[in-house]
Amino acid sequence: MMQKSVITYPTTQGRGVGVKRAPDLGRVVAVRHVRVYPPTKVGGSWPWSLRSHKLRLRCGGFTLIELVTSITVGVIISGIAGSLIWNASRQRAEVSARSELTDMGAAALEVMFRYIREIPQDAGMTGQAQIDTATATELRFGNIGLLLNTGTDTVEITNDNGTTWYPVVTDVGSVSFSYFDQTGGELTSFPLSQNDRWSVRRIRIDLQLTRSSQDAHVRTSIYLRRFMNEG
Repeated sequence: MMQKSVITYPTTQGRGVGVKRAPDLGRVVAVRHVRVYPPTKVGGSWPWSLRSHKLRLRCGGFTLIELVTSITVGVIISGIAGSLIWNASRQRAEVSARSELTDMGAAALEVMFRYIREIPQDAGMTGQAQIDTATATELRFGNIGLLLNTGTDTVEITNDNGTTWYPVVTDVGSVSFSYFDQTGGELTSFPLSQNDRWSVRRIRIDLQLTRSSQDAHVRTSIYLRRFMNEG
């Protein structure tokens, strides 16, 4: 008589017994059908396999707290990035403004340099610089004059003995002329007396330009060309 083995298969079709031949063993296998009921909680909780399935489903999305936290972090990062970009843009604007003021100042000094270095000696070539007026903000010699117009914050120049004045540079915060004799001593008693004006050999110009919150300071020293061969 052939030996029988019983294998239980779950089914929802009801109870019963079927017969199935095991092809590998050559024997009849009795198949018992068992009704499977829906899962129920055990001890107030779901079976572990079902809880794991629910946990996997929850991991597929975000909770409200996670969403709010992500938005908050994103807003903070965006604010920091925007602040960095704004600061960089402001710094570029400030550097550009200072650079423009420096270029303007350098160009103005070049114009004044060309005239001042040609201040002549007296007719007898006795080493007397022919300067008519010398103060901290005004210089005149021959038909040439330079001064600070405080009403328009402009350094102006004339080449017709003061009949017409032309702007050299605008946005002037301050300008000052300093005078030095042959030994390098500074002459400071303004306005300079005639003897002091005769002894001038070098003139220094300090020019400060201001625009909005930016400013630039430029300086040059000018040796009078007609006295360069003095011992």
